[in-house]
Amino acid sequence: MSDALLPTLRRALAVAMLLILPLLLWLAVAQPLVALVVDRQGQIDTLSDRLARLQAAIRRIPILEGNEAVNRLRLEAAGGIWQDTNEAAM
Repeated sequence: MSDALLPTLRRALAVAMLLILPLLLWLAVAQPLVALVVDRQGQIDTLSDRLARLQAAIRRIPILEGNEAVNRLRLEAAGGIWQDTNEAAM
């Protein structure tokens, strides 16, 4: 009985090892690589969004500078910050 069970047990262990080996390779090699790629893609997406926001801000700089110049001229035309004399400011 022991002689008949031994080859069957060996075959079962061999099949189990053949099934477990690809799973172990997946867990040890492929899954970390896939996770690395997914993580990098997430970082690329985040940085791309940030770059787009910064480029939009850079495009607004000339408009803001123009607004500043107009507002400075308006302020100077109005007489500056202090229009009347103020004893506390002297």
